[in-house]
Amino acid sequence: MLERPVEQACFWLAQRRPSQVTVQQGKEEATVVVVGGGLTGLWTALFLRELDPTGQVVVLEQELVAYGASGRNAGMLSETVDHSHSLAVAHFGAREAALLARIGESNVAELIEFLRSRGLSCDFEPTGRIVMALTPAQVEDARKSVESANQLGIHSFRFIDRDEAQAELHSPLYQGGVAVSGGGILDPVKLVDALRQEAERLSVRVYEKSPVRSFHRDGAGVVVETANGTLRARKVVLGTSAYTHQLLPKITRRFIPLYDYVLVSAPLTA
Repeated sequence: MLERPVEQACFWLAQRRPSQVTVQQGKEEATVVVVGGGLTGLWTALFLRELDPTGQVVVLEQELVAYGASGRNAGMLSETVDHSHSLAVAHFGAREAALLARIGESNVAELIEFLRSRGLSCDFEPTGRIVMALTPAQVEDARKSVESANQLGIHSFRFIDRDEAQAELHSPLYQGGVAVSGGGILDPVKLVDALRQEAERLSVRVYEKSPVRSFHRDGAGVVVETANGTLRARKVVLGTSAYTHQLLPKITRRFIPLYDYVLVSAPLTA
């Protein structure tokens, strides 16, 4: 089987139109250098600009923005910070899980308002989501997930029985499930591109095809070595996710591979 490069294999990245690439070159200075041009890096850059409008912020991306996990996800916007509210309770306890649940709902509301107020588009649709149950055990899990959400003060979860599941998606496999009214779907690459657009409007310098080779302390600051130049800054923020070990090899054993398989199709019906 011939493997295609991720720019062609990932649905979101394959839809993207080509854009001009600016590469970091020569010697520059900045207040903060953010390594990684994904959601973490660009949100950080925007936050830093709002925190200190006079500061100089630079974002360095080794490929194109959204190349990593930020552009290769399902495009589902949900309010759960953990994988589910039930797991949050198991991992952190009910009190902390309730706090995470409120933060998760605020995240969704604030993201939608951010896009609306700044006129940014990423094909967001407030569809909510449905988690279907295929077996009696999964039906019971669906009931428990609704109970867990309600106990945390989240009332956007609703159990659906087999008849309602069939009315939504007519398949003999679906025995019931959970309907969640919050969140929706979006194009994650368009979201990253929108954040990049907003960052550059606020004078953040975004460099692509500018891999960081190394960085080291130098007096009160840090020197960042890229493939074609250097940047001196007061601080460096690593928003590099699964690529962090390339700069900090010692943390490799702290990473656990996690795989999701996502299918996308043309619309099935109007």
